[in-house]
Amino acid sequence: MGLIDLLKDPEALARETGMLVLYSPELISGLYSQWTKHVHKKGYSTIEEKAKEIKGSTGQGKINIIGYSLGGLVGLAYAMEQPEKVGKCMFIGTPFGGVPVAYLSFILLGIGVNPNSAMQMTPGSSFLRALRAYFNAHNDEFRRKGLTFENICSTHDEFVPDENGSLNALCPGAENITERRLSKEGHGALLHCETTKRHIARFICESDLPTFCVPGFGLNGRMFKQLTSELGKSGLISGEDMKKVVPMYYDYTKPIKADKIMGWYDENR
Repeated sequence: MGLIDLLKDPEALARETGMLVLYSPELISGLYSQWTKHVHKKGYSTIEEKAKEIKGSTGQGKINIIGYSLGGLVGLAYAMEQPEKVGKCMFIGTPFGGVPVAYLSFILLGIGVNPNSAMQMTPGSSFLRALRAYFNAHNDEFRRKGLTFENICSTHDEFVPDENGSLNALCPGAENITERRLSKEGHGALLHCETTKRHIARFICESDLPTFCVPGFGLNGRMFKQLTSELGKSGLISGEDMKKVVPMYYDYTKPIKADKIMGWYDENR
């Protein structure tokens, strides 16, 4: 289990603790943004809305997606419902099998934040069951359309149990899935470690399509803006590549949109 592995490894625990402290302003900003969203418009948009905007301005109708944590579920749902509009996806620390801490998300109601999307991450939720069933039933179609998936997970993830972070476990034997399982990286450090950064940079650079970057629960587009800046300063991506990155700001107080998937699941279970 990720948390136990992390606690047993002082070096990894220290790195994760430092990372959570370093990036806590992102979480505070994200929660504050949601708490105050009724005060003024926050510029939130779904992947579908943003993709239409990009197509209107550039004519490009296809995108790539990087999703971190809950953002990976958002990206996966969109890609499965619109496979002809997505070239490839990368997921980082995504709880395909759920995350137990999501059961505590109701606490956020006390500060006026509705945790609808977090509740979808509870293990065994109808949303996660539908994702698994739909993926297995339609992945041959995804593969024929050229849609590929990369997944980066960690044996030391304190929030996402090891088996729940595996995309291979979601659809065993799929030829269009590449999975990289790291060790000694917690949930926060996983996104910012050098190995992940290099894979993100490669993912962005090897395609001319815009890359939509979807943050996790309680976060917003600032985290990917900062990460993109770090990749540029380190020389991993060029200025032109940075222009392809589209940091997403989405309203995670609403359920993850998956009407087609849920409708199919209700008809076929």
